[in-house]
Amino acid sequence: MHLFLQFNGRFTKKADRLARIMAGKYGFDRFSGISTSEGHAQWLSKPKNTPIPYHHIGLLPEVWRTALADPVPDPARLATLEERYGCLWRFIIADRNLGHTFLTGTIIPDSEMRRQTQNLDAVLACLQRLFDYCEERFEQDRPDLVFFQVVASAPALVAAAVCDRLQIPFLTLGKTKLDDRHHVASNALMQPDAAIARYAADDLVVTADVGERLRRSREEPPATDHFAADRRNFQKRHGAGLAPLLSERLRSLPQAFARYDKPYPRDPRASTPLEMWQWESQVKWNYRQLSRDGYFDQREVAGDYLFFALSVTPEASTCIVAPNFADQLIVISALARSLPAGWRLVVKDHLPMCGRRTRAFYDQTRQYQNVTLVDPTLRSTELIRRARVTAVIAGTSGWEAMLMGKPVLTLGPVWYLATGLGVYCRDLEHLHRDIRRAVELSENTPPEERERRCGRMLQALLETSFSFDYDLMWKGLSERELEAHQPDFERLAAHIHQRFEEVRARPAWRSPFDTSPWAASP
Repeated sequence: MHLFLQFNGRFTKKADRLARIMAGKYGFDRFSGISTSEGHAQWLSKPKNTPIPYHHIGLLPEVWRTALADPVPDPARLATLEERYGCLWRFIIADRNLGHTFLTGTIIPDSEMRRQTQNLDAVLACLQRLFDYCEERFEQDRPDLVFFQVVASAPALVAAAVCDRLQIPFLTLGKTKLDDRHHVASNALMQPDAAIARYAADDLVVTADVGERLRRSREEPPATDHFAADRRNFQKRHGAGLAPLLSERLRSLPQAFARYDKPYPRDPRASTPLEMWQWESQVKWNYRQLSRDGYFDQREVAGDYLFFALSVTPEASTCIVAPNFADQLIVISALARSLPAGWRLVVKDHLPMCGRRTRAFYDQTRQYQNVTLVDPTLRSTELIRRARVTAVIAGTSGWEAMLMGKPVLTLGPVWYLATGLGVYCRDLEHLHRDIRRAVELSENTPPEERERRCGRMLQALLETSFSFDYDLMWKGLSERELEAHQPDFERLAAHIHQRFEEVRARPAWRSPFDTSPWAASP
């Protein structure tokens, strides 16, 4: 059997560990993939590094360089792709490089690719070349399984679309937002579809431990490992005074002029050290100025309000799950115009975005007299607790509100809609009505029924997920650390194989873009 893998940054050696396990335990004997780095691809090609003889490792930077060298799309080819895969702009919006012009009000580092893709032809040429690559590879090799670590990019979404057309199982690693637990999804949106199926099973029994966790969650749902990391990163970036800030920026300046010494061309997506230094300086200074000028209200919010938690931009929750709302100002404007009389809209930014949005973004947010922009360092649950409704695009705050027994409104097809305890607004024209529906749904659902559904979903998440912490996902590990974490990779491989077998056993093909199992219309 043939396994196609994504070799993505610091996950490359971890993906190679998975390949070794899949070869030794689960009958896979042919391996290929696509790498985000020439250096990682070279590492994978050397027998001294890995016992896996990879059949093919595609180079994503080369895909981009080839397209940018001749940025002239073929209209006939684009028409064919659109006929096969629908609207092509969802693939562009999915990518922070191709779709950066859709990220309204977001400060992102500059790069050669972002400069060139200011030109529409260059954007379409890149997308066309990406489809060319995926179609050629998958049609020639016909892998039995494609596994991507992350999906917040055009390469992952294009791969999923081609897999859908060829009916090749596509799996991805997703985060449950429950402690450090992850799951393996068989959909392209990283939604925990295995948990959703388990939630509906007749033999699901909610344990006493899960019941106790749910009772604690009424007051304060446990924070994820990402929350702790976000706090640490915020303090590191914005915690110093003016003098330490200027001193740190001056000390780091020489590194910004470091020479590029790799034996292969620079990835056009990658920012130079100087571009990253300029971006980091802008972010730190921007947040300091916004705070000084009183953009974030420190007072406790009084009266009736709808709470809207902004998402990180770019991020899968907007660029993948709900691409129509990659521009979150659209949502703020619609909510401000649709509130019940006397309510306010309370908007809180995500900690990692502090300093990464423009002053103009916040000016447009604050232009509505019924909108309050609050301190982003507040924990969202403090605002959820007093809100009449919590609205999200596809974020964690909606799940937290559901656990706390509060009304929930979503604008994207998120997994926790499977409980029937939230309202999915499919059309902004009906937003006022759907806000009222969310309140009525909460008021008309008996507490014991809400407890039963939330308890079942918590239980289902725990049974279908596994511990895979922040460091395992995002940090580079030494060979010794990789060996120490071998049980974690064994567990992940077991879940990949289990999901693969489940997909193969389905009586009919289910598209990895099908959200109806959890977000069907009532």
